[in-house]
Amino acid sequence: MKYKMDIPQIYRMFTIIGLIVIWGLASCENPSTVSQADYSVVKGRIADENAQAGMAKATSDVKDVAVFLARVRTDGSMETVSQETVHTDASGRFAIRTRVENENNLIVVASRGAAQWRAVVSGNLENGKTTYCAPLSRETTVETEVYSRIRLYNDTKTITYADIQHQISPRVAAEVYGDAVAISQIASSIETGFQAQNSIFLSDSGDVTESEMAAIAEAKAELQSQFDAQLYHSSSDHPDKQLTRMFINGYLEAYSNAGVNLENYAKSQAVAYTAVRSTTGSMRDSLRFAFLQEMACFRAEIIDMVIQSRFETLGASDSTMTAVINARAKLQASIEAASTVNEIRSAFTAYHSTIVALLRITLDINSELITQLDASIWGKSGFYGSLEQQLSVSFTTAALIDAYTEFYAAAESEAFTVLNTIVSDVQVNAVVTVLVMANFMV
Repeated sequence: MKYKMDIPQIYRMFTIIGLIVIWGLASCENPSTVSQADYSVVKGRIADENAQAGMAKATSDVKDVAVFLARVRTDGSMETVSQETVHTDASGRFAIRTRVENENNLIVVASRGAAQWRAVVSGNLENGKTTYCAPLSRETTVETEVYSRIRLYNDTKTITYADIQHQISPRVAAEVYGDAVAISQIASSIETGFQAQNSIFLSDSGDVTESEMAAIAEAKAELQSQFDAQLYHSSSDHPDKQLTRMFINGYLEAYSNAGVNLENYAKSQAVAYTAVRSTTGSMRDSLRFAFLQEMACFRAEIIDMVIQSRFETLGASDSTMTAVINARAKLQASIEAASTVNEIRSAFTAYHSTIVALLRITLDINSELITQLDASIWGKSGFYGSLEQQLSVSFTTAALIDAYTEFYAAAESEAFTVLNTIVSDVQVNAVVTVLVMANFMV
């Protein structure tokens, strides 16, 4: 069965504000001002990476960089599609003309000497109009190489650049920049995760069709194009928290419009991240940590949206909702400050304890019942222990999906056994969702 995504109101506000800003920026550069209607134009700029590192900005860092637009061939080689190679101005900005139309995911390539930067153009090119790419940096270069690697070896109709962009942080990029082996490892991990997630959506229980998956991919590409346009016009080379929230909200709405509700997306994401985590063993420790840290940051955002929604369902007070929001902020800060995977796990453990305590306050029932239910799910002999045992025996995609399906079903069944004579079915569902989701990989 399909449901609409129940995103908390505060997150919707970020998307609305962001889109208004984007539309406003677009109006500043009217497509009719493009002098040659027979061409489409791609605009971008070179990121000032010295400034990012706290050094003084130098015009020489971004001026006179050669830039062209290319298409990736099926064999991985580049085919130039721009009318000419252009050079950046003193601020690092450029505009490239091309006769390519109704095509996206072209690659901007910039170089000077031995240095080279790349970025994906997610927007669909149209003659007489301007499309933007994100500021070119080591980070966009790594993202582009990962995306190109996945495109080269696999069908990526349902894996978009947006899927890759949000998993590669500046720290991950710094770890793999110029390292072909590490880039291949990241590409393989991301692909494994999305294959598992998409298998859930396309299954009978997921109830998402191939055409709906294509629509999701198209919506994410459009979102990425809007995101890149705003970054181009920003005074920063990296998104602030508001723009990041807008991206996450729009990303989830792409699934919502195909009937995937927020809770089911979060569950599928847990499966995907468990699949990804299983592939990281061959990575060097510093890369593995940086990659898992970025995953944890994104996961924390999704978890918070689910939990806020369920606390709203339970009729939580304003003070409790504020405490839920503060718990998420503390979790994010702890993840960002962590230096080991165990510290990330500890941050989620502390978050879980806080959320369970707030759940006890919100429900006017014997708090021991919540403790009992939580132990049944997370105790050493609980349902999660059984899930881990199953995965230690078999770790195929099918086994992974089956194990998580059984875990969620067992938790829900136990919640109804413990609570259904005390609270409504709607409240039982909200309680079990909160208890299950207030953790890292589930």
